[in-house]
Amino acid sequence: MSTVPSPPPAFAGTRPDRVATIRRAGRAPHQVLAFGSGVLSGWGLQSHEAGLPGALADALHTGSGRGVDLTVIADSDPTGERALEALPGLRLRRFDALVVILGEDPAAALMRPGDWGHRFARLLEAITSHVDTGRRVFIHDSSRTMLGNSPAVSGRVWRRAARLTAVTERTAARAGVRFAELAPSLHRIGVGGRFSPTDYAAWADQMTDRIRLALLELDEWIAPGTSRSYRDAAADEELRQAALDSMRLKGDAPGELIDAIVRRARAVFAADGAALNIIDGDEQWQLATTRAAAVTVPRQDGFCDVTIASDGLTLINDVQRDPRVAGRRLAKGRNGARFYAGVPIHTWDGYRIGALCIYDRAPRTMHEADLAELHELAGRVEQELWTEALRRG
Repeated sequence: MSTVPSPPPAFAGTRPDRVATIRRAGRAPHQVLAFGSGVLSGWGLQSHEAGLPGALADALHTGSGRGVDLTVIADSDPTGERALEALPGLRLRRFDALVVILGEDPAAALMRPGDWGHRFARLLEAITSHVDTGRRVFIHDSSRTMLGNSPAVSGRVWRRAARLTAVTERTAARAGVRFAELAPSLHRIGVGGRFSPTDYAAWADQMTDRIRLALLELDEWIAPGTSRSYRDAAADEELRQAALDSMRLKGDAPGELIDAIVRRARAVFAADGAALNIIDGDEQWQLATTRAAAVTVPRQDGFCDVTIASDGLTLINDVQRDPRVAGRRLAKGRNGARFYAGVPIHTWDGYRIGALCIYDRAPRTMHEADLAELHELAGRVEQELWTEALRRG
């Protein structure tokens, strides 16, 4: 199975992790992929939340009133062989919109327009052959914006950027995908090549104006083969297990941040307990828990097997009255759970491997909106798991 793209070369200065998940809580979240380089890379920032991905998630959330799950993959060479090989492994069909950001490297290297056209066409083919329609693929060129933020760019490089942008626009039009050049920056900070929050918000608004129509169209047209029906389909268990194995979590002690997130989940909702449970073969085991010791139970005895059957929140106000879990061992006995809420945890290629959950020994009446922060905490768990897996890789 394909894996996430390899890391970009080392750059001086701070930069966010190259793989991240940005979440905004809300009903039926839109799934969006932001992939590429340029202004997406976030050089000089500690987190993608402070850069374009965070601004884009905010704009999409505000514009639609829906939740947003935005996956970020920053790659210094999105048209390179490693990226092209990895893209199919991300299961592109599950995304409602794919946003590709192109950067300044081809122009800075004075790449010939013909060579760039060939490379970009291959990238488009790798994407459009794995999505249900090219109408939800959005190409954004940030090359001249990035070059304009550099202190000394020669006229030759600038002219080459203009020629390559023209090639990009023509190639995108032939492929039936949407293209736009990002507006120049007017509010540069200058430290480490950073842009200002105003820039990121303006670019996010520009993107959202174009993406919103595609998402509205998707809401009105749910058919076999579309992104939402693809996500709702049962996952291939063999591929799901392979994705889990690639994370190499078994036998690993949870990091301090994972432990802190699980403890926060319990505290925020004043629950009797919280856990990060992993569904591994026929077992459910705890990578992190607020209990004194982690436990492993048969998969059919726990509740998180139900959670990983869908992409949304699983909310069970009274376990003993819910036919999905009422007969399971963890629902029985004096100390059995009576309330449960869980959010699925994904690998970077979209497979559901477990859940961040809270539980209580007494029934509780809660609504999905009450559990918005659990959704956000699950996104932070995913980010940490992905980052650690990449460091081990």
